[in-house]
Amino acid sequence: MKKSLLILALFVISFLSCSGDKKPVFKYQNDDPVKRLIAEKNSYPESSIIVFTDPHYYPESLGVNTKLFYDSLADDKKFLANGQQVIKSAIAEMSQLSADFIILSGDLTKDGEYTSHEEFAELLKKLEESGKPVYVVPGNHDINNGIAFDYSGESPRKTATVTPEDFRNIYNEYGYKEAVHKDKTSLSYIAEPVKGLWLFCLDSNKWRENKPDKHVVSGGTFYPETLSWIEEMLIESKKQKKAVMISMHHAVMEHFKGQRKFYKDFVIDNHEDISRLFAAYGVSLVFTGHYHAQDITQKHFAEFNKTLYDIETGSFVTYPLPYRQITITNDQKAVVKTVHMKKPKFEGMDTTEYSRKRYYDITLKMVNDAMGKYLVSDAGQKKLGPQITEAYILHLYGDEPVQADILDADGVGFFGSIALKLKKDLIFGWRTDFPPADNNVILDLNK
Repeated sequence: MKKSLLILALFVISFLSCSGDKKPVFKYQNDDPVKRLIAEKNSYPESSIIVFTDPHYYPESLGVNTKLFYDSLADDKKFLANGQQVIKSAIAEMSQLSADFIILSGDLTKDGEYTSHEEFAELLKKLEESGKPVYVVPGNHDINNGIAFDYSGESPRKTATVTPEDFRNIYNEYGYKEAVHKDKTSLSYIAEPVKGLWLFCLDSNKWRENKPDKHVVSGGTFYPETLSWIEEMLIESKKQKKAVMISMHHAVMEHFKGQRKFYKDFVIDNHEDISRLFAAYGVSLVFTGHYHAQDITQKHFAEFNKTLYDIETGSFVTYPLPYRQITITNDQKAVVKTVHMKKPKFEGMDTTEYSRKRYYDITLKMVNDAMGKYLVSDAGQKKLGPQITEAYILHLYGDEPVQADILDADGVGFFGSIALKLKKDLIFGWRTDFPPADNNVILDLNK
């Protein structure tokens, strides 16, 4: 019984967290000339955009098809073993589409392997050669990664990762070369892909905190110097009458209720202050990744009469393997369309269908294993496991269907009831979709 109570106590503690975020102070709050400046509205120019993110590329040269690599994945839900094929198919597909530019919001590689970055940069050439400039930002996996491994030999061995300078050099042709402004203290930069539009490509990662031989720090922040630079550039955008959209890895708003409680590292530090900063300067669109879900969330800031949309896009190594096509119209609408990868086929199924089956099976096993550690009975696991797994899968796809009775908890036992009580907010969060629609929607940029 003592062991059971200890496990239960640890289970409770694991869900308790507090934020030590220090609230930033911005010029728009107290500077009268800046207050007058932000009152001016800049319209978005007509443009067409392709958005994808989190490809987590890992090449054949590092052993993607070896038993060592498969063994290393264990319960990793990402579609890494097949990811290379999906990514190449997606790039070929996107090369045939019409767009003014392409946004790629981080986690370009599995674990920041130098070889992965070099080979992925070569793949991006096909997109640029099709007439569509690509603008990248790093993700938490991409830089100073202490667990970059090569699985092509008889045993796993460390392989070179990239430094911030390496990243800038490798992806020089994909944003940095044509940047109109660069931050000196991060990998953030600003490009003008369409006349009158500034694309803020922001580095929200904590790579400077990564340690050798350790997993990367997953959370996101804007360090003070970068945050000051961002506001100065927003002020400059107002002076030059440029509309602004943003690409970054971490979310600036919660995509489901309780996300900061259960998945703090997926929403940027000081997210309420950051999102308000963007809205203050008239930003409507922020493109993000990291959580691998296809989800759009919004917040209206009455004091600025501005609605900010955080458009999170899924991953090519996670169900449902999506990318987005965005069209900005002259009457200030963002027409959002989602495309799911169908090629190549695996085991006779299209890619999206196969990834759902694989993702469901692995997630169900992980959910049941976790419940087993907390003494949930087999009957409880059998009852709760599929429901929890389905809730998560539905959130990844987006446009979660409304359902009156989300969970059936009859017969789950004492520890099943305790586990459910502690996790209920998360499960309901996954199943409750914030407005607007997630996949195909028209967003009003006027409000």
